[in-house]
Amino acid sequence: MPPNIILTGPLKAGKRTTAPLLAERLGLLHYSSDRFGQKEFEALGYEEATGQRIWDQEGPAAFYRYAQIYHSQGLLKILEGAGDAVVELKPDFTYYVEETYLEKAHAALSAYPNVVRLLPSPDLDASVQILNARVKSTMSPWEEVNDFFVEHSSNYELAKITAYTKDKTPAETTEEIIGQLNKEAGEVILIGPINAGKTTIGNLLSARLGLPQQSLDLLRWDYHREIGYDEEKANKIRETEGAWGIYRYWSPFNVYSVERVLAEKHNCIIDFGGGHSVYDELALLERAKQALAPFPNVVLLLPSADKTESKRILRERSARSNAEWYALNELFIRHPSGPHLAKITVYTEGQTPAETLAEVLRRVSP
Repeated sequence: MPPNIILTGPLKAGKRTTAPLLAERLGLLHYSSDRFGQKEFEALGYEEATGQRIWDQEGPAAFYRYAQIYHSQGLLKILEGAGDAVVELKPDFTYYVEETYLEKAHAALSAYPNVVRLLPSPDLDASVQILNARVKSTMSPWEEVNDFFVEHSSNYELAKITAYTKDKTPAETTEEIIGQLNKEAGEVILIGPINAGKTTIGNLLSARLGLPQQSLDLLRWDYHREIGYDEEKANKIRETEGAWGIYRYWSPFNVYSVERVLAEKHNCIIDFGGGHSVYDELALLERAKQALAPFPNVVLLLPSADKTESKRILRERSARSNAEWYALNELFIRHPSGPHLAKITVYTEGQTPAETLAEVLRRVSP
């Protein structure tokens, strides 16, 4: 799962307008490389007087040859400091005229699948014309420099996604970028008792990662019917044996649903029902364990490591008044099969859904 989305491209390509929209749309911070200013460059050894002299006497190409060592180091510092954000990079940080520094930039960006280059058009001549018209109105001395930024091969080699912006609004460009983001993050599977927040966090993960959400509580009935689920029988059991009876009747159907959804749904967020990770029979638990074994991101959500506190919190959240359902959910809280199946446990007490989302994102594997 990508921790950052990085926007690159020449001057006036639209990074400054698109980056904050993209950050808002995905619930990320917006981090601009403008934060890395002259003071930070001088800390790396850059000399402003030398840079200005080279620019004045030898021109932009010579200046960027001089400055590329500092831009290369600055790129590393920006990526280290940005955190979980949409990072807006000035073109200086992806423009390298020597192979050594281009390789360093490659290495720095290799961990980020979503390095997005903005250009008006796949036609470079058209892009140059459009961008120079934009540059001319506010910063005409930079036209020649921006030609380098548009045409230089390092910009193309470092980007992994390209979005063309001609005739698109910033909002339309934002949606196009989201559509192209790397979605090979695999599955994130949320388990836990009733009212633990699985569907809520699943919704947030789905929006944040651009992956579809699959709720097993909604899908399970078709799966159940594949192996002879009898709704009339289930209703009679519910009437005569209550919550405990229906829990026992559902268990073999639940594990089959787990097997089916994991075989059928890929690259998505899957939230389980409360009973889909709780099995009294060892054979059913082993089937669930085998089905989940290939998936590293099986996240158990619980309010607290203290089971009694979890019980209290979840009872307060419940809309049910039936004591049997309270007791059944307490079984889901205390039962060892949930921790046995989970690879990650996240405690949610005192956290907003956004804070829980951030913790899940920090801990899941790409």
